[in-house]
Amino acid sequence: MWRISHTIKRFQARHRAVSYRLYWPISTLFDTGALEAELARAVAERDVCEGLMRPCVEENVRIADIQTEIAAMGAKRFGMGGFLKMLRKQDRLVAGFDEAMWYALVDKVVVEDGDSLGYIFKNGSKVTV
Repeated sequence: MWRISHTIKRFQARHRAVSYRLYWPISTLFDTGALEAELARAVAERDVCEGLMRPCVEENVRIADIQTEIAAMGAKRFGMGGFLKMLRKQDRLVAGFDEAMWYALVDKVVVEDGDSLGYIFKNGSKVTV
């Protein structure tokens, strides 16, 4: 019985030695420590770049908003120019409804509170009747 347990212990000792000899090269070959450190540096650098770029992105959004507003004002100016040109061609005061003048002047009519109308003109002003 002693010989069997002694043989088993020797086998286990050799098995641990062989396992260690096999594990050490594998753990060395597939060590991810350097890659993890490089990843941490790359993430930190990305965060810095993101912080530097955020104000630029916000400024681009603001510039796009300004350009949109300029284009809208230009379209309104063009529409008003056409309306003023049409008024100059009139040889008398406007006495009745003129469909061309209506379309040149009014952008839309909105029903408000069921008993009043809001007239929104092409220059952005509003009159409620």
